Amino acid sequence: MSKRKPFLIIFVCFLVLLSGLVYWFYYKDPKPFLKDKALSKEITSRMGRVQVKTIQDKVFLDERHVFVPYVTKNNKYGMSYWEWKNNKWRLLHGSSTRGPR
Repeated sequence: MSKRKPFLIIFVCFLVLLSGLVYWFYYKDPKPFLKDKALSKEITSRMGRVQVKTIQDKVFLDERHVFVPYVTKNNKYGMSYWEWKNNKWRLLHGSSTRGPR
């Protein structure tokens, strides 16, 4: 029995650590959403030729999903969908068109 005790303690510690990491990585409450300047920079870097002039609004669909309409420097309208995933705000989809839809 005494040979199993150290193994059992290490195993229980490993399970506690693993469950804590899973909670932190997947179930932690989202951080505040990006500010307009950071949002413009992220959209520009992820979508290539799109240069954001104005962020029109931030519409929270729920606490982990956000819809962001914007206007580009070429006066085109665009939209992006964001999701809180793996402890970070991530751009799911973005597009720009000539006018409002």
